[in-house]
Amino acid sequence: MRSVTRSLEVLNRQRVDMVYLHQETLEILSDPFVHEGLARLRDSGLVSQIGASTYTDEELSYVIATDYFDWVQVACNVLDTSQVTAITDSDRGLKVAARSIYLQGVLLADNSIDSGIPMAGEMRKCIDAITDIALSCDLSLSQLATSFVVNHCNVDMVLFGAGRLSNIEAFCENSELVLPEKAVAAIKDIAAKSKHWTNPKRWNDL
Repeated sequence: MRSVTRSLEVLNRQRVDMVYLHQETLEILSDPFVHEGLARLRDSGLVSQIGASTYTDEELSYVIATDYFDWVQVACNVLDTSQVTAITDSDRGLKVAARSIYLQGVLLADNSIDSGIPMAGEMRKCIDAITDIALSCDLSLSQLATSFVVNHCNVDMVLFGAGRLSNIEAFCENSELVLPEKAVAAIKDIAAKSKHWTNPKRWNDL
């Protein structure tokens, strides 16, 4: 409550649209006392909606199974859209926020693949296939990756990090690009299958 109140003071607002439960474990995500605290924020009118950030299939399954959350934040990119599909197939009505759309920057500087990322060979193979699709559209991988996720029919919000204003400008420009249907279909074929290595939190465990 204190954290949200301070944020409202800084923002000069009466309420915020959404608060995410940005956690690391299923234990926190499912904690009834945490739920009670978030419910107080919503009931007091300080927060309109509650979201959860998930990192594992177990966490996502929990969020889908409960009717507590309005939004769920998951990894989604041109290499793996399986979690978005799981949410859509559940017909739960959850709003979807996509993060890691550049896979921690790997899709913007693929030379980082060879700097200790496990299963680099498989990752490289998929990125090469996606790069070929980008070239066929006369686009950069960044342009392709941004347009695909932003315009995905089941994604309601896209989150990304930007160190410079030019990054934000480029993101907005790339968001306006419309990919050919054939390219979208080819990307979906690659991204449909869940891939263990598309979750950066698992890289140290592989």
